[in-house]
Amino acid sequence: MSSKVAIRPLGIPFPPPSGDARVDQWMRSVTDAINGLPLSVFSTSDGPNVSAVTAPEGFLGIEIGSGATRLWIKRSGSTSTGWSALSWI
Repeated sequence: MSSKVAIRPLGIPFPPPSGDARVDQWMRSVTDAINGLPLSVFSTSDGPNVSAVTAPEGFLGIEIGSGATRLWIKRSGSTSTGWSALSWI
């Protein structure tokens, strides 16, 4: 039986102060924007649908646990189903 895996946001830390208040504010805004993206990194051996990775519709997921890292999109469903693998063109 698979255990439930929650989404994990990127969590990029704030950069160190530059000494210029305007640059520092801009860097904080960029960091906040990146951390607010609907993106998650998760590690499973059999994909998010089987491993009960939950996320809202529209989230992108990067699978780092399988033999081949895959990109997923949550296209439907309100729980751990509805993930679709995106293939490279």
